Amino acid sequence: MNKKNVMTAIGLGSILLLTACGKGGNNASTNSTNNTAAEQTTNSNVSVNKNATVTETAEKASEAPTLQKEEAYDKFVEAHKDVTITSFELTEENGTPVYQINGYDAENEYEVKLNSEDGSVVKEEKEALEADDKNKQEITKDMLAKIDEFIDKADKEVEDGYVINEYSLESDNGKLIIDLEYINGTKDVSFEYDFESGELLEKDM
Repeated sequence: MNKKNVMTAIGLGSILLLTACGKGGNNASTNSTNNTAAEQTTNSNVSVNKNATVTETAEKASEAPTLQKEEAYDKFVEAHKDVTITSFELTEENGTPVYQINGYDAENEYEVKLNSEDGSVVKEEKEALEADDKNKQEITKDMLAKIDEFIDKADKEVEDGYVINEYSLESDNGKLIIDLEYINGTKDVSFEYDFESGELLEKDM
């Protein structure tokens, strides 16, 4: 109940109380019952709307992006020649599913976020290349197909109702690591695999 409605309720309560003093307590008792019923109805509506939002979020997460992984990879390479890609993710930017791709060339490191529906650039950042960036393992285009294999593997580990929400493939201490996140309403579970061996490194619920 907002502030305006609270003040209105207080005002109406005062009037009813005065009326009850003049005519007896029946009206006050009846109104109290009505107010309680109204509050219960309001609370019920809030719960329904919240559940609807959770359902919509799950459905949105389960939808496959229109732009394929390989197409997003190509768009990044077209914009930045002679680049080495070190990170490839499907994530979210202001509620919109995006591909986030990181890579570097001889002078700079780039981070680009592409809309997963139309391939438009949502965000792009560039900074001077640091020595440590050169130690990261390269992610080649043909590796992207293997992401689906890990999703299939994780699908068998999660309970019914969970859907894939985000994933990332990136270099970590000289190894390629893939992270998968599943959601079911407000609950989530994530998996971390060694990309080369397929070994499950961590499961976080």
